[in-house]
Amino acid sequence: MKKILMALLLCAALLPLCAGACAAENTPVPIEPAEAFAGGSGTAEDPFQIATAQQLALLAKVTHQEYEWNQWDEEELYLEGYYVLTADIALNDTSNFANWESEPPAYVWDPIGAASKDSERTYFRFSGVFDGQGHTISGLYSLSARLHENEQIAGGLFGEAFQAEIRNVNLTDSMLIAAEKQKAGLLVGSGSGSVMENCHVSGRLIVDHVYDSGGVAGDVWGSVFADCSFSGSIAAENISGDVGGVCGTLSCTGERLVNDATIEVRNSPVLSACGGVVGDVYHAALRDSVNNGSITVYGQTFVPNIGGVCGDVAAGYTHAKDENGNTLEDENGKWIKVPANAEIIGCTNNGSVTAVESEIVGGIAGTASSVFHPVGTVTIQGCVNNGEILGLENVGGIAGEAHSEYGNYQLKQCVNNGSVTASTRVAGIVGSANTTMGASVIEDCENRGSVTATSEESGTAGGILGWGVDPTLCYRKGDSGSLTIQKCRNSGSVTVNAGTAGGIMSRLMHSGHDFFIEITQCENTGAIHSNQSGRLGGILGGSYAGYVVGFEGKPACTIRSCVNSGDLSYGDAAVNVVDYVPREPGDGSVLNATEKTWVAMGGKAVGGIVGTSFDTVVESCLNRGHILLPRGVAPLSDVEANVRMTEDDSVVFVGGICGLTLHNSERDAFETEHYTDCAYTDSFAAAVYAPFLPADSEVIAGNRQITAEEADALAAELLR
Repeated sequence: MKKILMALLLCAALLPLCAGACAAENTPVPIEPAEAFAGGSGTAEDPFQIATAQQLALLAKVTHQEYEWNQWDEEELYLEGYYVLTADIALNDTSNFANWESEPPAYVWDPIGAASKDSERTYFRFSGVFDGQGHTISGLYSLSARLHENEQIAGGLFGEAFQAEIRNVNLTDSMLIAAEKQKAGLLVGSGSGSVMENCHVSGRLIVDHVYDSGGVAGDVWGSVFADCSFSGSIAAENISGDVGGVCGTLSCTGERLVNDATIEVRNSPVLSACGGVVGDVYHAALRDSVNNGSITVYGQTFVPNIGGVCGDVAAGYTHAKDENGNTLEDENGKWIKVPANAEIIGCTNNGSVTAVESEIVGGIAGTASSVFHPVGTVTIQGCVNNGEILGLENVGGIAGEAHSEYGNYQLKQCVNNGSVTASTRVAGIVGSANTTMGASVIEDCENRGSVTATSEESGTAGGILGWGVDPTLCYRKGDSGSLTIQKCRNSGSVTVNAGTAGGIMSRLMHSGHDFFIEITQCENTGAIHSNQSGRLGGILGGSYAGYVVGFEGKPACTIRSCVNSGDLSYGDAAVNVVDYVPREPGDGSVLNATEKTWVAMGGKAVGGIVGTSFDTVVESCLNRGHILLPRGVAPLSDVEANVRMTEDDSVVFVGGICGLTLHNSERDAFETEHYTDCAYTDSFAAAVYAPFLPADSEVIAGNRQITAEEADALAAELLR
């Protein structure tokens, strides 16, 4: 009898283990809730105490849509109550966590504040206070398939937090698999008007056809979001919205957020935004945040914004409110719109960003934009990129594209240390910049990484800015805008196969509207190189086909007080242009002035400050760089001199300041283009190659060669 009793007791003792084993082999089951919490009454002074997995499941139960409250005020007590963790809690055995996707654990978690498939009520939110007190919840396994078909928020621990407080909790070795939902996050599916701080999550987020998703939260609106982190991995497919390492969409102030997870996005041609920390920062602020994880976007995306810290940072508008929070109306009863700024301040990216088939890729942000009316200012300031950045076009070490239609953008005190590579429109700071109204600025930024445009035909690469301004933009009558690039520095190499490269800016296009670019007190010390052909400038490479068209009576671009100390070269860079030895008489044919003009329309051109230009003003600039040519290339720097060539030879237009200008004093005004009071150290034949200007033209006056010692003093004066 004793033996039989002992056997029964042993079987009873093993039942929980057997149940867990059986569940692991089959479909996971929910944890059986406890009958009561460990203590407390749910008030701020006496919060409900949670010490076990069963008690945590009780919280999910009493905040669930299917729960039947005993009295009318019980719903408010549980949904808006106060809760604390008093111990670490294990929801599952995590020893096989790496295989959970194919071998799920014993227990599945139903989020706090969610709807099940069997519920007729389809909207529910947690509005209480949950304090983890630094404890850890491990082994959470959640499936969006368990939610009601109309419930669009897939949460890990919480479904939706509305005016809630969630703080001081660690969630480890946890997995959320979500499909066909609007929002998904391992800690919170969606946080609106809530406080989320000091929460740290590790695990795996797997999303398919989910709009907003993030390791900590799917989206966060009008909340406090601080000191949170995510580590592990995110795998996303068929995404049409935003993906972020910490959260998908941020519309409040986010501070000290950290992502250590890898992010992979596949099969998402209409991906909206993907960022290491946040997918989309919408008229909000992200400060002092860091991405350490790699980001890889596979396949082509048509409307992408991909960034190491955030995919898109956008200014917009909000509605005016009175002191009581009521929305104000105008005399017609319409809500009053007021500008809302957006900013990325003091953030760092250390992870690689790879999207070789996608446009608009940046080390900090994919896009910085302000396109609605009225609209505020977009600011990226004090940010650093250390990661390698790879994209198709519109790719930058800080931002892939900066675009302003109604407002302004500002990029200040940013540094890129990573290599940046794309087919075209690539730069150390901003891949391409567009402005149609307002006054935008790129100020005190520095690029130290190599910049490479791989296009075999017409790549554009710049140390600071790759391309500006898109002439296809829709300008309206009365639009007036400007972009100022000032006190910026480039020390990274800038390379194209064929195309346009500049130490500060590569290529300038212009629509002819009232818009202009000013480059002032900028310095390039990096090497500028073309493997084959193109237009090279120490500060500005040039413009498409040699033309930049400005507004009537104004230059398209003004360059003042800039210094180039980097060498400019083609091919094997075997010959310094000042050491070039012309061919002997009788060897080859003579290229006369007319023939040289025809070559000017599509040939190579290199200048110490500007490669090619039209409607460009260059004043008080210094070139200390050498110009190096491959063998068999003849420099054209003297307008009057003929050049002798063989059929195998090619030519390049060369100037100590400007390689080629097509300015014609009979047609063009001095105010729209001139090159005055500039200096260079090498003994160039001419400061500017200008086939349509006389040698004594005021357009190219006051330029001179100076010594190295004089150049040192002049550089210090110009850049101070």
